[in-house]
Amino acid sequence: MTYLKTIDLSNNSFSAIESNYFKDLSFLTSIHLLNSRLNLIGFEAFSYLPKLNLIDFEGTSVEIIGSESFTSLDSYWNFNFSGLGIRDIHPNALSNIQYVSKLNLSHNDLTVIHKRTFRIGWIDELDLSFNKIHELESGTFDGLGQQYLGSLNLNGNNISNLRFGSFSGIQGIELITFEENLIHTIEPGTFHDIRMMQEQNAISINYNKLELIQGNTFSGIQNLQTLKIAYNKLEVIEPNAFYGLGTLVTLKLGNNNISLLNLQSFAGLDHLQNLILTNNSLASFRTGTFSHLPNLKYLDVSNNIFSKLNEIVFHPMRNLVRLNLEGNHLRSIDYKSLLGYQGLLSEINLGNNRWRCIELTHMLNTFRKRTIEYLSNLVGNFTTENVESIACSDVNVSDLIVLD
Repeated sequence: MTYLKTIDLSNNSFSAIESNYFKDLSFLTSIHLLNSRLNLIGFEAFSYLPKLNLIDFEGTSVEIIGSESFTSLDSYWNFNFSGLGIRDIHPNALSNIQYVSKLNLSHNDLTVIHKRTFRIGWIDELDLSFNKIHELESGTFDGLGQQYLGSLNLNGNNISNLRFGSFSGIQGIELITFEENLIHTIEPGTFHDIRMMQEQNAISINYNKLELIQGNTFSGIQNLQTLKIAYNKLEVIEPNAFYGLGTLVTLKLGNNNISLLNLQSFAGLDHLQNLILTNNSLASFRTGTFSHLPNLKYLDVSNNIFSKLNEIVFHPMRNLVRLNLEGNHLRSIDYKSLLGYQGLLSEINLGNNRWRCIELTHMLNTFRKRTIEYLSNLVGNFTTENVESIACSDVNVSDLIVLD
């Protein structure tokens, strides 16, 4: 038995795997537990098995994973615990493991993650999505990814607050996602001391219930490149909300309820290149709104309610290359002043506005001479007045005379 490499315990009726169940089977590489019903994986049940690389739980239900159930494994490529009905994982359940490719705990019934549950040196992916987790305590992830953590997926849970220190101990990570939770509050310092890795890293808080971003909410994050806070209920972005994100390249704030931006809302974003504000309730920008964004290259303010633009607000953005104005109420803009400020502008989206045809014609002629690409919205549909497939009208509704 000592040199046994594979054990198949599928289709059995035992309710628990007790402590040291596989003790002394140091050559064991795979264990099959298909279609079983386990209430408990006990203390050190799968521990000290240096060659183990597969535990097959397909069709099995597991309620509780006990302390140190999986410990002192040199490496384990893929823990697949998805959809097992797990209600609780005790502290140190997965500890002293050097390397894990993916730890998949998605689609279970977890409501809380205990402190020190995970002590893993290097882990490419931790998936906790679609559980019932309602809170992350300070120190929840202490010991996780001591050398490297690729991604942390918390999508589809019941988290309502992100608290100070929730992510302490995470030293290097590429992706954190909280989409489809109930988050309405992020305490300043929540992400303190997180160090993002690689150039394409991101934090996504899309599809939540945030109404406010407080000042210094994201202070302490190192090297963050992309921040997504779309599809929330944002109305207020306080001064210095993003202060400390000096490396941020892309900020996505689309599909919210923002109607006014504070002059200090974007303070500290000196290297921001892409700002997405589509589908909000913006009607105007105050002069100085973009003073903190000298390196912005792409600005998307499509599908807001602008009827006019103060072109002066674009003045600080001397590196702007693409501007999306689609889906507003614009009838005209001072495009000559705009081009005077934006010498690098090469693309502008003008569709679904209320342009006056004659002014639109002059504007497009100027853009053509400057080799600026202008995007339309009709795409060959010529049932309405248009200039080069961009809808327009020379009738001002306010000037119409109604005859009896």
